[in-house]
Amino acid sequence: MITPTVDLEFHVTAQVVAGRTRLSYELRSKKLGYRGRHIPGPELMTQPEEFQAGLLARLEALNRQIGPDASQLDSTDVVPTIESLGRQLYEQLFPAELREAYREFRDEVRTLLIVSNEPWIPWELVKPEESRDGKVLFKDELLCWRFELSRWLPDVEAPPVEIDPTRLLCIEAGDPGKAESLKHAKKEARFVTRLAKRKAVASDRMTDATFEDVQSALESGGNDWIHFVGHGKHDPEDPYGSGILLVDGRSLCPRDVNADMKAHFQNDRPLVFFNSCEVGRRRRS
Repeated sequence: MITPTVDLEFHVTAQVVAGRTRLSYELRSKKLGYRGRHIPGPELMTQPEEFQAGLLARLEALNRQIGPDASQLDSTDVVPTIESLGRQLYEQLFPAELREAYREFRDEVRTLLIVSNEPWIPWELVKPEESRDGKVLFKDELLCWRFELSRWLPDVEAPPVEIDPTRLLCIEAGDPGKAESLKHAKKEARFVTRLAKRKAVASDRMTDATFEDVQSALESGGNDWIHFVGHGKHDPEDPYGSGILLVDGRSLCPRDVNADMKAHFQNDRPLVFFNSCEVGRRRRS
C-alpha cells in the first residue's frame, strides 16, 4: 500500500542463499505512477550484517580521522572520504535499471521512504553520481541530504501521518566516565525544549541524567515525545545489554524496561528520538 504523504516508497528485499545476499527492489509512487515497479538488484558477496560491519569500521575510523589506508587524515579530508564511500555504495547497490529510474525521479521526489527487510545497509549514505560520453550528468548529495528520507521495516504498522505531541521529556545524559565530551549536547537539549515551548508543548528537561533519574521518569509516564542526546553502546553479542550511557556510569538497557514502563509506552505511544552513537544497530534474532 502506498503511503499517501510520501512521494516515493523504495522497497528492498534481501534474500540470503549460501552465504550470499541477493537484493531486489520495488518502487511505489502515486506521484510518479509506479504501482509496483520491480527491479532486480545486485548480489552481495557477504551477508548484510557483515557488509555493514565493514562499513561501520571505516566510518568509525573516519571519526578518528583515519583513512581507509590507515593514514592520518586532516579534518577537511573526512567529508570527501565519506562522499567517496557514498559513490562506491551507488555503484555497488544501484544496477543499470535502478540508475535509470533514479534519473527519472531525482528531481521529482522530495520525500523518500525506504522499506527494507534488512536494517544493515546504510542507504542514507548512497551518493549518486553519473557521467556519460565524457560529460558529467549529475553529482548529487548523499540521499539523506538530497531527500527528506526515513526508513521503515516491512510487515510493521505504518507510522502515523501526523504527530501531535503534548508533553516532552528531554534527556541530556552528560559525559559518563571516560567517554568523550559531547560539546553540542546541551545546545541540542536547549533547542529541543525551546521548540517544544514554541509549539505549546509542556516539557521536562533532564540534564546530567542518572540511571535513577531516567528510570523514575519512564516509570511515571505521561510523555508522548522523548528526546535523548548522549552516548550509546551496542553489544553485538548481547543486544539486550546494549544501552544508553548515563552520567553516573550506568547504562539503561532493554532488559531494564519493566512492566510499569511498558504500560506507559503502550498508553502514551511516544515518539522516541535517539541522537546517540550505535543506537541504530541491531542484530537479526
